[in-house]
Amino acid sequence: MSTLEINRSEDVRGWIEAVLFFALALATRLPHLDHPGFYDEYYHTLAARSLLETGSFHSEVISYGRAASFSQMVAVSFRLFGEGLAAARVPALLSGCALVVATWALGRRVGGVWAGRFAALFLCFDPDAIYFSQLARFYTTHALVVLAAGAMLFIATSRESGRSPAWRIAALAASSALFLFASHLNLLTAFAVLAFLAASAVDLAPSAARLWRRDRRFRRLAPVAAILFGVIAWVNLPDPAWLVSYYLRPSQFAVERQFDFAFFLRALGNHFPVFCALMPLAVLFGLRRCPRFTVFAAVAFTVGFALHSGAGRKEERYLSWAIPLFHLIIGIGAATARPHVEDLAREGIGALQRVGAKVAVRTAPALLTALMAFVALGFNPGFRITLGMLATPTESWPGPYHRHQPAQWEAATPLLEELLTERCVLVSSAGIKALQHLRRLDYDLLRSLREEQARNLGPDHDVEFVLDPRTRRPIVSEVGSIEELERRHASGVVVVDEVHWGRSSFVTRDVAAYLEDRFERVDVPQEWRMRIYVWGEPRIDDTCVP
Repeated sequence: MSTLEINRSEDVRGWIEAVLFFALALATRLPHLDHPGFYDEYYHTLAARSLLETGSFHSEVISYGRAASFSQMVAVSFRLFGEGLAAARVPALLSGCALVVATWALGRRVGGVWAGRFAALFLCFDPDAIYFSQLARFYTTHALVVLAAGAMLFIATSRESGRSPAWRIAALAASSALFLFASHLNLLTAFAVLAFLAASAVDLAPSAARLWRRDRRFRRLAPVAAILFGVIAWVNLPDPAWLVSYYLRPSQFAVERQFDFAFFLRALGNHFPVFCALMPLAVLFGLRRCPRFTVFAAVAFTVGFALHSGAGRKEERYLSWAIPLFHLIIGIGAATARPHVEDLAREGIGALQRVGAKVAVRTAPALLTALMAFVALGFNPGFRITLGMLATPTESWPGPYHRHQPAQWEAATPLLEELLTERCVLVSSAGIKALQHLRRLDYDLLRSLREEQARNLGPDHDVEFVLDPRTRRPIVSEVGSIEELERRHASGVVVVDEVHWGRSSFVTRDVAAYLEDRFERVDVPQEWRMRIYVWGEPRIDDTCVP
């Protein structure tokens, strides 16, 4: 067989593998795609609906331009498949499948066939990766774009022969454009950019040192380039004080984690304790197989991991862009160790044969694969969580998945529509869900929105009844504000997600006690996980005034 035929055969096998990994990723991400919605998903569904109905993200119902391109993807999905949460999740689903294939392709390029296979398999069955692929949010799309940008940056600085300066400049431009698009999706892309720049600096340091010693022109140009880079960064980046404030500010719903610097380490270790323990060994093995990329990936992952651990915002989804690097490092290490483990297995089987055991040496690869699968599945709880996620309803999924236990708004919608035909106003702690399911909201009862506006407007500004900039509805969060609503309106309906009840960042204990004491509670099934209260008599006309 000629070299051309061999290369063509390898290309065909590569395409077949890529399709198989995409199909496998799709098979692990499709089950339960229509699970109850996560709060932030509704911003994109409403923005997509607004775009289709009015041609704009800014309407009377919603004003949400964040990650506008992702909302556009959701709108396209609505056109193709009809409106619904499952349809809204199709862009994230496809991005998650493409991320598995991209991880396979990058691992295959830098570390060989088995490195790509191992990395893709590990990512394919990562429970976080599955869950984020089932949210109508931009996290998997962002991770895919960041991985592509990092790969282009690495390839552009590669010392492989045959790469012209023009090609390298084009690759750097593509990397910059991809990082810019990722920044449009998520402000926290800054962490990824810093991580990959640090990785490139470490990767290029030896070459730069040699050029500094040998090339006088480089010594003159390097400081000028550094100064220009600093000026460009200073002009384009926001105010440094604002950046530091944003970096240290905790997410509204996880204030208690602000100084929990081990949060991401614990989250990763709980899912993949074996991989975390073997990470240093995997890096050492990777240094033998593909030293440049191993250093590049390890530095990028470590720096990104450290930056996120020091930030005030701590949620598993914020680190999702770095998880493919984690699995790539483990996959490269596993691919490097594989032939040595196979040799040990064959020697062990040979020893058994010498003492009379009738075991064929050709069974060594199968036994090795079974052993590795047993270790990966048995001693990394993350993979067992994945199997449970595929086999059971979403309500049974372990944390952090659905730890918020979302209320069943779909089931409650008919009852709420009936109540609203008789009463004047709707007040809800999940206003964005009310807009999605009922196309109706009059007041937003959520303490975190009040705190957000207090930060934006200043401590001296009265933020009760201030309009939320996204839903354009007044915010109420105090007992006095509820009393004011009673004076303004003869009747109304209050809907509170059970998970919000009595929590300081949602519906405070004082407000919860007031609602329980003063308003009439509507009896609803416990599995709806919501509380519905009404006040006033059903209206007999359309005036709705006291």
